[in-house]
Amino acid sequence: MYKAFKWVMDRLLALVALLVTGPFIALLALAVAIDSPGNPFMVQKRDGYKRKTIKVIKFRTMFSTNVAFDVDHAVIASDN
Repeated sequence: MYKAFKWVMDRLLALVALLVTGPFIALLALAVAIDSPGNPFMVQKRDGYKRKTIKVIKFRTMFSTNVAFDVDHAVIASDN
């Protein structure tokens, strides 16, 4: 009985959280897409529970500026 109740509550609370945060996620994805070209999301594979591979979806917040650098010279903000 407890496991069935927990299963239902987990899904119900996840649905409510998605409905509440969904519009904010959509606006943030739109802002990232407008700011820079490309997919606003980055998918990364990681090891999960019992070494099972899972996909983690993140907002893409970094982009390449093609700044030349090497191990002897740091890249500083004014170089960008």
